Amino acid sequence: MPQARRESSKSFQGVCVYQNQPIDFILPGISTHLQPAPTSGKQITPGHSTEHLQTDIFVHEMARSDSHESLMSKNISDECNLEQSRSSLLGGLNPDLYRIGGLDPDEDDDFPDNHRGRIWFKVHYEEKNEQLSVNLLKIKNLPSRVKGSINCSDPFVRIFLLPDGRRYVQSKVKKKTCNPRFDETFVFQVPNKSVQDSSLRLTVFDNDRGKRHTIIGHVIVKLKDVDVNSTEPVLFCKDLEIEQDEPPSESGEINVSLCYNPMIERLTVTVCEAKNLRWPDDLPLETCVKISLFTGSKMAKVKKTSIAKKSSQPNYNESFHFKLNQSSVAISHILLQVNLAHVGNKGDKCLGRVVLGSHMFARGRALEHWITAITTTPHKQVRQWHKLT
Repeated sequence: MPQARRESSKSFQGVCVYQNQPIDFILPGISTHLQPAPTSGKQITPGHSTEHLQTDIFVHEMARSDSHESLMSKNISDECNLEQSRSSLLGGLNPDLYRIGGLDPDEDDDFPDNHRGRIWFKVHYEEKNEQLSVNLLKIKNLPSRVKGSINCSDPFVRIFLLPDGRRYVQSKVKKKTCNPRFDETFVFQVPNKSVQDSSLRLTVFDNDRGKRHTIIGHVIVKLKDVDVNSTEPVLFCKDLEIEQDEPPSESGEINVSLCYNPMIERLTVTVCEAKNLRWPDDLPLETCVKISLFTGSKMAKVKKTSIAKKSSQPNYNESFHFKLNQSSVAISHILLQVNLAHVGNKGDKCLGRVVLGSHMFARGRALEHWITAITTTPHKQVRQWHKLT
């Protein structure tokens, strides 16, 4: 009996044998995530040597360790490949998903000094329907309104059909961006016989929070350069040109603001200031401004500013209200005259004048000023300089 007790309590390093059944446990120095070697149905008896047991366990654990390291190496390699693929999109969007169709992916972004912006648009003419389609795509590198800051611009585009000049369409205003994307399409009805003599003028404005419209630049495309027989739109990419300064007026300039309220049918004309006024014999005299409202060829109302004392840069800053029915807008105009006050016994003498009104009476900036104030942005003050003639 004592001998049997000694046999049953006999222990080996790595495996304990009790009642002829193996009891496994983890050897020190082997990582805990590894499973012990299976016995493969073999039973360990007291007759097995300790060295054989240790050798079998070591060989099996080394094989499992090599397999585990290989698996971990593969996982690390896969993770590196995944991170590498993600790194290209980390912190931004994939530009390939947001390209505008028809643009060259390798488009040139090298802009010269004092660049005013570059505009992309497509033009297509349908001869059968006599329709001219203009697809406004985008603009890049517009100047910022505030020097030293970026994206301080609220651009929009007006597209004029020339030589008429009074027919134009306007894009939406893009807030706080110098690289706006529009993707808007506009249609003009143009007879076949007029296509070759017509042109498109795209003028880019800065809205400046709705207070006023500052011209950034423009481009002009002659429709005779567009293949009217093409079934595909023609893509244009042009740099904006700065408005060419007209030669200074010999009579000076006047700054006027227009505001029309269609609800109460009231036109407000504000005479702000004048500059570079020139008098006969270069003698500065007193001046005033006469404002006349015409409906058709009939004078409806006349008003006059107070007299500005001898100055070539007078400030008037006076507002005048006129009753103007919506039905009469298309046949009305405003005549502003800068006069020398009380010249001899003949009354006031005209130094210069400007006409603001519909296409029947005005052209160029004067017509644009009228349309913007009356039609495009009612209820808002639209202020602009005009040359006196």
